[in-house]
Amino acid sequence: MSKLCIGKIVKAQGLKGDVKIYPYTDLSMFEDLKSIYVGEETDKSNIEHMRFYNNMVYIKLENSNDRNQAEALCGNEIYIDKEEANVQSGEYLVDDLLGVKVLLDNGQDMGEIIDIANFGSADIITVSGKYGKWQVPFVEDIVQTIDLENNIIIFFKKRFDEVKI
Repeated sequence: MSKLCIGKIVKAQGLKGDVKIYPYTDLSMFEDLKSIYVGEETDKSNIEHMRFYNNMVYIKLENSNDRNQAEALCGNEIYIDKEEANVQSGEYLVDDLLGVKVLLDNGQDMGEIIDIANFGSADIITVSGKYGKWQVPFVEDIVQTIDLENNIIIFFKKRFDEVKI
C-alpha cells in the first residue's frame, strides 16, 4: 500500500500533547481522517481530535499526552494511505500526474510532466520533452482531456502555444 505525504508537524501546541501541522494539501484532505502515519512509522497513530485555524491543522494523537511527547514529533512529515485520499471529481494527486505524457490536440508529443508547483491562482506544470521544457498553467481552458488510465493528458494546441513559458 502506498503512502501519501500530506503535511509536516511544525511545533507542539499547548501542554496536553497537541501538535501544529503545516498542510501540503487542501484542508479537505484532513477532514475525515481517523489516523495518520508519523514519519517513517509503519503503524498508524490514532487522532483523538482535530481542528483547523488559519490554514493550519491542529491534532491530538492518542500516543502524545504532554508537551514533551508532542515536541518529539516535531519535524516529522505525516502520511496517509493513498487510498484514503479525499480527492473530489476533477481533482488529481500530484503523484498521479508526474510522468504523464502530454500531447497536443493535433497529436504532437510534447513530453511528460516532470514537476507541479502552485504559485497562487493555478497549479503550474512543467513539461519536458524532445522539443524542450515548458511551464503551463494547469487550468480547464488549456486541458482538453485527462486520461490517467492511459497515462495521457491532451492540451489544446492553440492555448498551449499562447500560455507556455
